[in-house]
Amino acid sequence: MKHSISLSVVLALGAVAAASDMPEKPAPDLALKDTTPIWVKPVVDPSHQAMKQQIEQAKRSGLPIVPAAGPAQHPLNAVPAPSKQERLENWRTMQPLEAYQLFKAAGEAIPEALALQFNASLTVNPYDETIRQAGGSPGSATPIFDTSPGSSYSDSGNTAVLSNYIQNVPYTSGPCFQTSYFDANDAWYTFTLTTAREVTVATCGGAFYYDTRIGVFTPDLDLVTGNDDNCSGGANSLLSSLTCCLDPGTYYVVVDGFSTYSGQYDLTVSFEACGTAAPPTRGGPDAFGYTWINSNDADGPDMEWIDLTTIGTAVTLSDDSYTTTPIPIGFDFRFYGNTYTELYIGSNGTIGFDPTLLGSLAPQQFPYAVSPNNLIAPFWDDLNPSQGGTIHYWNDTYTGRFIVQFTGVPAFFSTGSNTFQVALERGGDIVVQYLDLQDDDLANAGVGIENADGTQGLSVRYYGAGSALGDGMVLRFNHPRPTSGGPDAFGYTWANSNAVNGPPFSSTDIYWATNLGLTGDDQSVDQALPFDFPFYGTSYNTVRVCSNGWLSFNLTGTEYSNTPIPTPGIPDNAIFPLWTDLLLPQGGTVTYYEEAYYHRVIFQWNAIPHISGYNSGYNNPYTFQVMLYDDGNIQVNYMDVSEQFLGKATVGLENVDGSSGLPVAYDGLGATIADNTSIRFFPPQPRPTRGGPTDGYAWVNSLDPTGPEYLWEDISTTGTNLGITADDQTVAQALPFAFPFFGDSWSTAYVSSNGWVSFTTSAGGYFGNAPIPYTGYLENFIAPFWDDLFPPDGGAVYYLDDSANGRVIFQWHQIPHIGAASELYTFQLMLYSNGEIYFNYEDINTTGTYGVASATVGVQKLGGTQGLAANYDDAGSQLANGITIEFFHRPPRPAPISDLRIVPDGVWSGVGPLYFHYEWTPVTMDTFGEPLAVDHYDFYWSLDAYAPFPSGWNYYSSYPASPTPSTPHTPGQPMIFERFVAVDTDGFIVSEDPMAPRISAQDLRSQARPSMGIVGDTSGGDDQ
Repeated sequence: MKHSISLSVVLALGAVAAASDMPEKPAPDLALKDTTPIWVKPVVDPSHQAMKQQIEQAKRSGLPIVPAAGPAQHPLNAVPAPSKQERLENWRTMQPLEAYQLFKAAGEAIPEALALQFNASLTVNPYDETIRQAGGSPGSATPIFDTSPGSSYSDSGNTAVLSNYIQNVPYTSGPCFQTSYFDANDAWYTFTLTTAREVTVATCGGAFYYDTRIGVFTPDLDLVTGNDDNCSGGANSLLSSLTCCLDPGTYYVVVDGFSTYSGQYDLTVSFEACGTAAPPTRGGPDAFGYTWINSNDADGPDMEWIDLTTIGTAVTLSDDSYTTTPIPIGFDFRFYGNTYTELYIGSNGTIGFDPTLLGSLAPQQFPYAVSPNNLIAPFWDDLNPSQGGTIHYWNDTYTGRFIVQFTGVPAFFSTGSNTFQVALERGGDIVVQYLDLQDDDLANAGVGIENADGTQGLSVRYYGAGSALGDGMVLRFNHPRPTSGGPDAFGYTWANSNAVNGPPFSSTDIYWATNLGLTGDDQSVDQALPFDFPFYGTSYNTVRVCSNGWLSFNLTGTEYSNTPIPTPGIPDNAIFPLWTDLLLPQGGTVTYYEEAYYHRVIFQWNAIPHISGYNSGYNNPYTFQVMLYDDGNIQVNYMDVSEQFLGKATVGLENVDGSSGLPVAYDGLGATIADNTSIRFFPPQPRPTRGGPTDGYAWVNSLDPTGPEYLWEDISTTGTNLGITADDQTVAQALPFAFPFFGDSWSTAYVSSNGWVSFTTSAGGYFGNAPIPYTGYLENFIAPFWDDLFPPDGGAVYYLDDSANGRVIFQWHQIPHIGAASELYTFQLMLYSNGEIYFNYEDINTTGTYGVASATVGVQKLGGTQGLAANYDDAGSQLANGITIEFFHRPPRPAPISDLRIVPDGVWSGVGPLYFHYEWTPVTMDTFGEPLAVDHYDFYWSLDAYAPFPSGWNYYSSYPASPTPSTPHTPGQPMIFERFVAVDTDGFIVSEDPMAPRISAQDLRSQARPSMGIVGDTSGGDDQ
């Protein structure tokens, strides 16, 4: 919902006290009186708990709360900037375009030498009726015939060869953008509308020739609309365009010039139906991924104005100036892939991270490579704070925002003023609020953001085109954020409504639900569930519900001070739909509802204010709900959330002891939390925790009951940097022992930037992962995380000789993926002298653009025909932070028998012997594919007795070896064993051949019938 604008001052909260230090708070007294306020004394580094105690003191006194003025604020003065007149006197020291624009803005005559750099001619040709030139007057205007919707007309010309037919046309108000006098040579075009049309006239489409000005006139030569200097890109900003909905009638389009200037031009006139497109309410993404949305959108931001004139630090700026001393932001602010801790403020409504030309008066359309770059433009216009108004900034450390406010600042040559503010949020979002704008300035302003080199950016409004702009509007720039994530170490994942195939927003009205009776601050209650809810491997039938936006199955705590995930300590074993400090005594309810039909229960926090907005007048309450499904799925629905305090909130899941969890958002970082969005938490789907043996190797991960513990040991400060800084680079590293691998031993490892180690491949390429086994150029390798990593963007590879523990460690440390500089990967490979291999994953980006969906994890032998993968393209073992995968091999041993034949000799009738003849050819390769001579097999079998044997009756006998352990075997030759059994007339076995060796029954099973078959198989060695 949208909320009214409030100008009340917010109470700035300090650092959060640790939950363990929380004293018991007095019960709130809600009988507030509108009398003289109590002034809260400012304290140095106040704790959040101390602030809460002050609030309670105020409530007991019955007085409203406002902040004290605090220590005296010292204005941050810029180095005095020269006035426009002083700069004009020294225009030769400026860039030509900057000087040209400054002369125009100041209303001063442009020096001829400067004007000729941008115009072909400075001379006006008086109109002569005796000389008729095509397009030189209304009578000879070039006709435009097709005015149907979607049609477009283009032409080129040269006003230097024409004359000045129309002159001294004064500025007049009208429905579209305006301009002033037309005093240069002009070119004329005409069209007639039978139906209202939206007409766009522009000289922007071609090359720059001269400083054009355009207008649309009636047959009586009254100016309908005109414009000047609103195209984009260097000198092209001196070109012009306009868009206006015109009623039926005949019109003239005039291409004129600034002052008396003329030259070549390219003209485009296009037509559309009026009203077909309302001003956009959202836009983007740009090349980096930023998007924007304004408050006219149904899902747009709310106005949450904080007046900084009494709590902020003043900045004194003159015309066209900026702060030359950088201002601390107070936190790390992410902007177009870089992190900044300080900024500069420009007098013309700009905020920048590079002061170069930040005082420029003329806005530009983003992106544009010419300075100023690396800036935020909440309202870029030729403002003049030296003529009035104030500029303040304020660092809201509690909610993680840095706010700059322009109050009552007029534009140059304007009698009105503009009041707006821009907030930089810790998560990288940017919020602009427009409290009071001068209408005359809206047509000249630019709004947008741009990166450091001007190659990426978003223009929201530029010279009147784009988003609507006006009093009470709010604009939000959204930093690219994850829309899905996980898995965590247990296997939980999440996706929100912005994800491809993510959950659509859905909420259930539960006004008829049970009120859980929470009325105090920081309260909780235990609620029984109608089913056993599975959570991190355990099922629960009771959950603790806290007023501060969390559920816990540990049934302890009421904590209000949110922490990151994971953090051991109350609350653990918890679901955090929105853990923040909500103040239930000031309104709202917490309710519970069971929906048996949908196999779920719903908890809802309804219209509860945040404590930091208490009595502030601008606090928007929170309404959200969490759904628990009996199959373990969890959905969080946000109906109405105040974006102002999301910089102090936690969203996610945490396991029973807080040692692991799934973070979604924390203190403004992470996923977008906004109105009308949902987040779905998915319980882990079964994934293998072990694999193999294949070709002699098997693997098991730390999620398996028999698997290893997490073995990470950071070596980024103790190990040797291998100097891998280039893309697809490989370096050789000698090993302190001969490492056994697929039956061979190796003493040198070739370490690749792309997450693999080979014992034979020294080339540096092979960035594209492949399944294992494969017969490509990369051979004889171990791949803890084979993917296209890119060290030129950062990170390092370290090596540690830990011979004391019989091992070496390789660590890929904070290396980005190619094409995603902010997506970092940190993991390890441990090689033990006995051949054991361990992969440790400390911080791999499972939620980014690439995640783990293009990686290979496994081992492969020389030749490419044997190997074992634990994961390929995210299929296989879980890959997540905090997981270890162990690869191990078994000693060489015979492979299972595959060609055993049983040949019954004798007849099944009455009393008599039954002979069995066994013959097979043992395999002659071991599990590494090496030649192997087998001298004997342990042979196991059983007889299943069927009628006439009693049903289910089994006869077992044993035989230890065949032929005998001492009998040598020639590889490739068959091995033979014979056996007979005597049965009586009832089918019972009465004796065995006393000379025949005994047979033990285990895997090999044979039906006692004339036509015998094999059930099961025989295995050799410890494969049984």
